Amino acid sequence: MATTLKELAARAQVSITTASIVMNDRGPERAISAGTMNRVRKAAADLNYTPNLQAKSLRTRRTHCVGLVAALPLDTHTGRIVEGINRVCRKRDFRCVLATIDLSDDLCKEVQATLSPDAVDGLIIIDRGLDFAAADLAELLHAPRPTVVTGRLMEGVACCCDDFEWSGRIGTEDLYRNGYRDVLYMGIAGDAGFAAFMAGARQSAAAAGLEIPATRCHELPQREYPLLRPDASVALLGLLASDRPDAIVCFGDKITYGAHRALSHAGVAMPEEIALVGYGDFEGNFMSLTPAISAIRPPLRQMGEWTANRLIDAIAEPKRELDWPLFCAGDFTRRASSALARRGDSPTPESN
Repeated sequence: MATTLKELAARAQVSITTASIVMNDRGPERAISAGTMNRVRKAAADLNYTPNLQAKSLRTRRTHCVGLVAALPLDTHTGRIVEGINRVCRKRDFRCVLATIDLSDDLCKEVQATLSPDAVDGLIIIDRGLDFAAADLAELLHAPRPTVVTGRLMEGVACCCDDFEWSGRIGTEDLYRNGYRDVLYMGIAGDAGFAAFMAGARQSAAAAGLEIPATRCHELPQREYPLLRPDASVALLGLLASDRPDAIVCFGDKITYGAHRALSHAGVAMPEEIALVGYGDFEGNFMSLTPAISAIRPPLRQMGEWTANRLIDAIAEPKRELDWPLFCAGDFTRRASSALARRGDSPTPESN
């Protein structure tokens, strides 16, 4: 038999009214103390209490649904973010409505209808292959309801993403510690995430008394990945022919795979001749390559959890000013592609 609100209130030692206020996410606006709210929520968890969402929707004029927009095909990157979002939504008595999109006009319009402001209280747009210049997506982004983009840093939009500066710092610092001083960085032109990543890399360089020259920041054409073409070795080695660096850091899985393929096909030994570090490893495949690629990995599940929590806070307290963007710090794993110490430095084991 389902636990009643009366039983919940008795377990938490509060009135039925107080228990109802807390379970309807109205505690802060009704000046309920944090201790009391925590006690009610703990009692709800202990009793496996599940509110009647239909009745709750009638009282609060909310659907208690969060809409998710993700691009096809769904992949491990998106799945981990959704896992974090879903975990938080379950804890906070919200349901997730997932709408996939392939950027065709008909499907974009269908998603707009499915995730209209009347159907969901808030919206999370997962940036994985979406084009925010598309008119329909722009309309979704600016609809009159709380909306958050996760995975991309965007000006003037609530977003939750990797702390790109931190990622740039930890990757660069590890290369410096292992003796690699002359580093070439590769990313997509106009990508705000790559710009922040480079800002972090330059901070590490300055702290080490070094400087990253403009020629060591190579920006590929936006939304194009020329290093994946059959002539990848020619494309990359053309950049390296006159002035070969100690190491290459690639911002993104596709660029990393392309660089690894190019160096391998050209017979460049990694890390003896050039070390390689990749940002991403979203599918977990960097370990399967030879040599395994050192990885700067964004915290995807945490991004999903933080996004969902902050979005639900915005839904519960629409007048409250919330700080955006949210930055989640990732981690670095050194593998064989950058493990060789250079210039007399002693080798160090894989680090996390």
